[in-house]
Amino acid sequence: MIKIFSYNKNKLKEVPLEELEKNSRGALWIDFESPTKGEINSIKEKYGIHPTTEEDMMLNHTRIKYEEFEENTFVVFKGIKALGEYEIETYNISF
Repeated sequence: MIKIFSYNKNKLKEVPLEELEKNSRGALWIDFESPTKGEINSIKEKYGIHPTTEEDMMLNHTRIKYEEFEENTFVVFKGIKALGEYEIETYNISF
């Protein structure tokens, strides 16, 4: 699933993938949660995503990273989820 948010003129709104335009104004936050190959291809075609970034988007367990490209930035970091009083689970957050 991919959720896309547009931030423009101090307003944040969710944008459906089908309505996304490459030259949209403002900043975009594209949140990937177990995306399908088709969803990734849609984003790749619109934004020229680097092939290595495309591979990372398909993986649930990639290393923590920050990659800055001319037109976009890809970030992966760890989230922490409490499972019990003394037990936690980590998971990747990428955007």
